Amino acid sequence: MPVFLFVATLFAPAAHAQSACEKMVTDGLKKQDAALVASYRSLLGCDKAVAERVFVDYMKATGDVQTLIDLSLSAISADAYAAVWPMLDKVPYAVRDQVASGIGAACVDEPKLLPFLQGAYFSLKGVDFDNWKPALVACQAAPMSAWLEETIRKVPEKTYDDKYTAVMAAYSKRQQAAALPLLTEAATTAGKGTGPFQQLVDTMESSVRPDGYGEPSAEDKSALESALMSVAATATPEHAMIVAEKLYNLELPQSAASLLVRVYPDKVQANGSLMYGVAAIESCDGEAQVHFAEVIEPGKRWTVLQDLEAPARAWKPKLKCSAAEPWPVIPTAAPIGSASELTAFVDDLVKQWTEKGLEVKTREEKAITLP
Repeated sequence: MPVFLFVATLFAPAAHAQSACEKMVTDGLKKQDAALVASYRSLLGCDKAVAERVFVDYMKATGDVQTLIDLSLSAISADAYAAVWPMLDKVPYAVRDQVASGIGAACVDEPKLLPFLQGAYFSLKGVDFDNWKPALVACQAAPMSAWLEETIRKVPEKTYDDKYTAVMAAYSKRQQAAALPLLTEAATTAGKGTGPFQQLVDTMESSVRPDGYGEPSAEDKSALESALMSVAATATPEHAMIVAEKLYNLELPQSAASLLVRVYPDKVQANGSLMYGVAAIESCDGEAQVHFAEVIEPGKRWTVLQDLEAPARAWKPKLKCSAAEPWPVIPTAAPIGSASELTAFVDDLVKQWTEKGLEVKTREEKAITLP
């Protein structure tokens, strides 16, 4: 037999099979609903490579949510992961979460769904993996819970990580307040160095809020407060400020204020108090008198302005004219560590008021000690 005839005979069955599989695509795309899914499953059995290539075509052949779910699960069951990973981006936004949830809910009966979602975590870009967050929530199989917990413990070094944030959000939604201990553990790790600390702290809060945004119960809010304080206890000053701001926004100003000694460790005085500067500006008839003083505060206040307005405005006027309005009272934006910082604060105020065309003088007043 001539060589070319032998080669042609050898490959003829494969070519015939491929042609038959391609024909299945043409016929299958004419079907709907369960028949469309059955056709795709047959195609997977005929030629998986062809089935992966035309998966999007089968998606476009239907607008039915359950059919999209069943098509996806058929491909996942056949290990055709790569065809399904990017599919949600092509699903209409209005039903995208519904499709992802439907796929995820099947994980108890479909053991390949967990490795599929794990593969998506490592293979997809952040925004594409985020589309699968509803599937992570809907999959209630124990191995999924274990994988989410394992992933959260592996805190990335980046200050923001889309995929890690999606895993945190899914875990929080699944576990709600019960997610707090693990999130606290991860935030403690990130708080000592680098990592998505802000996202961890935000997720700690959302875990105790019903549906992620409702008002937490008194018990859960207290648990969150304790968790945030424990995170701040070992956090860097920068990260301690993030926690302090979170506590203040949660209407826990005393806890927030207690962290200022960690936020400004180099400003803490020998007796453990904090020092601020304050100025009250008396002005009239083209003149200004900047009264200023040190302020000693025991670390109980998030902001000192309210408690300084009365004593600062009680300082004795020095100008011969009378100011028409109450004196502006301006504290330093943060604690200060020395008299030189107070001087720099006053010099800046003098410059500002001089630029307004006023003749400016200064006077140091007796220090104010807040209880």
